[in-house]
Amino acid sequence: MIKTLHKYIGMELARVTGMALVAFTLVLTVFAIIEPLRKEGLSGSQVLTLFVFTLPMMMSLTLPIAALFAASIIYGRFSQDNELLASRASGISTLTLLTPAIALGIIVTVASWLLNNNVTPVMAKRASTAVKANVRGIAYRKLAARNYISADYRIIHADRVVKDRDMIQGVVVIDRRSKGDKNVTLFAAQVAWARFDTDEQAGETYATFNFLNPVLTESNSPNIRHEYTGPIDSVRIPGAMREKPSWYSWDELRATLDDPIRSGLIRRSLTKIQRSVFHNIFSRHVADVMRENGKYDQLRRGNERYVIQAGRVRAAGSGTIVLRNLGRHKTRRPVIVTVLRDGRPVQSVTADAGKIYAKWSPSAQASQVSIVLNKDVVVHDPQNPERKGQTRREWARGQIRLPKAVRQAIKGITLQQVYSNVKELTDSPGIDRELEKLKNLEVVTQNNNIIAEIHGRIAYSTSCVLLVSLGAAMGLVFRGGQIISAFATSIVPAAAVIVMIIMGKKMVENPDAPVFPGLVAIWSGLVVLAVVTACVFAYLARK
Repeated sequence: MIKTLHKYIGMELARVTGMALVAFTLVLTVFAIIEPLRKEGLSGSQVLTLFVFTLPMMMSLTLPIAALFAASIIYGRFSQDNELLASRASGISTLTLLTPAIALGIIVTVASWLLNNNVTPVMAKRASTAVKANVRGIAYRKLAARNYISADYRIIHADRVVKDRDMIQGVVVIDRRSKGDKNVTLFAAQVAWARFDTDEQAGETYATFNFLNPVLTESNSPNIRHEYTGPIDSVRIPGAMREKPSWYSWDELRATLDDPIRSGLIRRSLTKIQRSVFHNIFSRHVADVMRENGKYDQLRRGNERYVIQAGRVRAAGSGTIVLRNLGRHKTRRPVIVTVLRDGRPVQSVTADAGKIYAKWSPSAQASQVSIVLNKDVVVHDPQNPERKGQTRREWARGQIRLPKAVRQAIKGITLQQVYSNVKELTDSPGIDRELEKLKNLEVVTQNNNIIAEIHGRIAYSTSCVLLVSLGAAMGLVFRGGQIISAFATSIVPAAAVIVMIIMGKKMVENPDAPVFPGLVAIWSGLVVLAVVTACVFAYLARK
């Protein structure tokens, strides 16, 4: 008889849990995740793909609530229909009746653990990959819907988007260059063409905008200029999804805690520092050669070679070499760049100042060098020395490969070497500060996030069996049409568990606060739930 009764209750629990799970998961998935992501510019097919990938993550959240709802409803109806009195009259104890609910709670606990640690991380990574695969489409849809996108410290406005031709019309770009830069440059053009490139190492997508006859002005100058300015490149397009510790499996959480570089976020930041090291090695190399030989002739682009001379050379930060016309004894010696094509001089440029700098190019997937002369620039034709030189505001050459000597010097410098021994690779205090900030802020924050995630998963999964058991017990306590009251009452400690886990995780994630109080908060909700469940069970046992 008991087995038959348990089977009956178990089948009803499974049926109601299944229906509630479908309803709760669909609603939560659509309104909590899919709708916000759709507003970020995702296409219909992408939304459908993300819906499939997001379901397991939502199920890990809704499964305990669905089981709690089912337990409250089934046991409440069991009590309301006087089946509880009949069971007691047959000598079946109240706690024995709760066995199917406890079994359901154990199943939900195991399922929640498997979803959180095995299924959800895989699906989250696939969802992120699906979004990143069409960042171009997302950017265009944002431009079409909002007429602007915000990327880093730039704002790109467009009146119209022609996606098939990668063309945007009525373009206005506000460019601040950096966060603290007060000088704002405003570009405007009737037409611009966009190109999107993915930096595989950093895992980010960048856009390059080429303008047709742009007009530009700067906030520190009232003049409006009509001139070719070159493309605006390396405009980082923000992604709709950001990697989190919740994406990691249990083994990945523990491995990342031991080796922070395994994390995509830390690896991306460290990759940028690695590139700064490469550029610093380049600037030191160029400055040393020029001080020793008086010139530098190792920069090449195709069949062109550039010979650079200057009165004073200084290696600045971020891979920049500053060129000046003032020598050691205050003798004026102009900055000279001679362009050789197939070994023959085809152009000679003189100026009072200039710079050489290396910068990572997402489109080329490599560091590239640029030469810029920007003060009293005069361009001469070596083949017609009697002809007067042309005066320009600026002269520049870009897309130049790093010299062979530098490429050989940086070959083999790994992220692990940069993380462990950056002072042996560079003497730049700026790079050293960046690495210290990475270790003391980003790595500490990530480790705290992982610790919070580990404890949160254990506490949440453990709470499932208590939640379902409490829901069933409250269903027996509330009788006579108060089934919904049983569910609502059971939700209160369930909500307390979730709130305490979230609050505790936020406390642990704070790098400036101790970890222990946050862990106490994570587990305190579970302790309260266990005490409440024990009290309700004790009350039923006495009846």
